Amino acid sequence: MAWAENFKLAAVGNALPRNRFEKIKQFLHFNNNAAQTEKGQPGYDKLYKVRPLLNFIKSKFNAIPQEEFQSVDEQMIAYKGQHSLKQYLPNKPHKWGFKMFTRAGVSGIMYDFTLYIGEGTCESFGMGISSDIVLALASNIPMNQNFKLFFDNWFTSINLMIALRQRGILSVGTIRSNRLKNCALCSEKELQKRGRGSFDCKYEAT
Repeated sequence: MAWAENFKLAAVGNALPRNRFEKIKQFLHFNNNAAQTEKGQPGYDKLYKVRPLLNFIKSKFNAIPQEEFQSVDEQMIAYKGQHSLKQYLPNKPHKWGFKMFTRAGVSGIMYDFTLYIGEGTCESFGMGISSDIVLALASNIPMNQNFKLFFDNWFTSINLMIALRQRGILSVGTIRSNRLKNCALCSEKELQKRGRGSFDCKYEAT
């Protein structure tokens, strides 16, 4: 695009010929391929070839002063080529691509991220992949400084919210009925019988 006649971006096209760009891209490496652990062996990293670049980018995001209100959600990096990590999410604007989980503030600034690679996506805290992702992304939120973290029902569990509270991080999230444990709430059918605007709640007062 930067070298196309109709859409030429002079700042790029005049400084770097397209053939030179393609040659640099062909030989660009971020890690030592000779030291890569073989697939199927302990320590194998699906993102090994770009791991130093990802770590560098993450370190820059982690250094940004954080906002009080933040959220964790999934995003797609659009990609239509062939790759084992490519995902299909039909409800996203970009349905095909690399799935990543991000933590961002209300301004839209990202503070942390992790790419989804299946097993080994993030550190395990023994709570299942969805809750583990939130805890991993929240690892550099300052403790006991009144930060609030929001997420949807794919992530939310009672144990997750307890773990965040123990770190001094307040959290808000919708939750699926099968994750409520012994907290029995009225069914949707019962609430419909009560009429419009009806609700049920339980709370912990400590």
